[in-house]
Amino acid sequence: MLAVAGMLLLSTTVFAQSQAGDRAVLQLFVNEVDKGEVQALRRATDLLVRTSDLQAAGIDLSGTRQEFMGKDSFTSLDSLSPGTSYEFDEKELVVRLRGQAGMQHRTTVNLSPTSPPGTLYSHDTSFFLNYAGQTTGFSEYTAFGEAGLSVSGHLLSSTVSRTEDGHVLRGLSNLILNDREHLTRWTLGDDLVNGGLLGGSTFIGGINVERNFTLDPYYYFFPRPMLSGTALVPSTVNVYSDGGLLRQETVAPG
Repeated sequence: MLAVAGMLLLSTTVFAQSQAGDRAVLQLFVNEVDKGEVQALRRATDLLVRTSDLQAAGIDLSGTRQEFMGKDSFTSLDSLSPGTSYEFDEKELVVRLRGQAGMQHRTTVNLSPTSPPGTLYSHDTSFFLNYAGQTTGFSEYTAFGEAGLSVSGHLLSSTVSRTEDGHVLRGLSNLILNDREHLTRWTLGDDLVNGGLLGGSTFIGGINVERNFTLDPYYYFFPRPMLSGTALVPSTVNVYSDGGLLRQETVAPG
């Protein structure tokens, strides 16, 4: 009786080991991207990989078959089909996944021009003076003058002119306050307001607040073209303009 019980216990143990499979540490590649080492269970007709390792590799496990071995959950690679296939290299101990389950999330590449690293916007105090004159037969003459003072990126300026009959006229005089962070310009004093192609233009006196995109020369405010595609393997995106290479970006499968 004792010998029979020992034989039954031995056969039960062997059966449990064969059901669990042979444990192995494999190198995982997903659409040719190396995802590192994973814990695996090898069976005669299937290969199971630890669920947490597949999740860390970005694999979509929706609808897959999973089993618990002790405290660890393992996912059957057969259950990834038909959208995803796998290939096991027994000699190199490498498993390769190819297909939809290994597609990464959408990768967005912004190709808009950006300011170079370390760009500095000078706010040094400065002063300028512009003038011009014109004469006709040395008997009549006109003149124009403009002066301005810039402090901390803001500008105080005024213009003056002389007509042929000797009248001196004040031109636009204002204080311009620039807010580069919010692309906003405040004008206190005289200003020329332009309503665009559908509107007119006029001179006003007072306070004018407007958006001014020229405060940031690298800000792109026009609608930009958009292209989309699918990369099944790690790829390089080359951007050309007029036959010249502008930029290269490496994208993951997705």
